[in-house]
Amino acid sequence: MRITIHEGVPSDPLVRYAESAWKRLKLEPPVDLDSVRRFLKIRLSKKPLDPEICGMYIVTSKGRRMIQLNSLLDLSPTRKRWTIAHELGHHLMLPRDAAPGAFYDVKDNFTAELSGSTDEVRANRFAAELLMPHWLVNKWYDELYSNPTGRIIIMADRFGVSISAMMIRLRELRLQSRNTSVRKRIIKEVDWNKGE
Repeated sequence: MRITIHEGVPSDPLVRYAESAWKRLKLEPPVDLDSVRRFLKIRLSKKPLDPEICGMYIVTSKGRRMIQLNSLLDLSPTRKRWTIAHELGHHLMLPRDAAPGAFYDVKDNFTAELSGSTDEVRANRFAAELLMPHWLVNKWYDELYSNPTGRIIIMADRFGVSISAMMIRLRELRLQSRNTSVRKRIIKEVDWNKGE
C-alpha cells in the first residue's frame, strides 16, 4: 500500500512547501541545500555550541535569520545535510515577525521527536520530504526492486542521506518494515568509518 506523505497525519503546510520547492527551484537529488537556504535568505555559519547540539536556527535581535552548525562536532556530510534541512523547517514554521530566539537540533534528533515536540516532528517531516520526496522514493524503490539490500544503500547515496535516515523514510512510507535482518546485511556492506 502506497501513501503520499504520512499515513494518519494531515498534509502539513511544511510538507507541501517541501514538495513545491522541488518544482519552484527545479531541485534534483541530492538536494542543493545551499540554493534552498539562499532562496530563503538564511545565512549559514559554524560556531562552537554545546556538545549535545548539532545545530540551531536563530532569529537575531535585528531580525536576521541564520543556521549555525556546531563547529566542535565532526558531523558526517549526511548529518550536516539533515541538520540544515531540519533547521530550514524551523525557519518556515516561524512568522516573519518572529521574536528573537533559537531552535536547537540535538544529536539524537529522532529521540527528540519521540519527546512529543510538535515543532521537532514537523521540522523532521519537512527535512524528510525536502531531502527524500515521497514520489521519488516510491519511484526509485520500485526501480531497484531486484536489489532489496542494495537499493537502500543506493537510494541513501542518491539522496545524500544516511542509511538510517533512508530506512526511517522507507518505514514512514510503508515501503520497508523494521526488518533487522535487512539492516544487518546493509551494515556488513557499508564502511561505517564514513560517518553513516
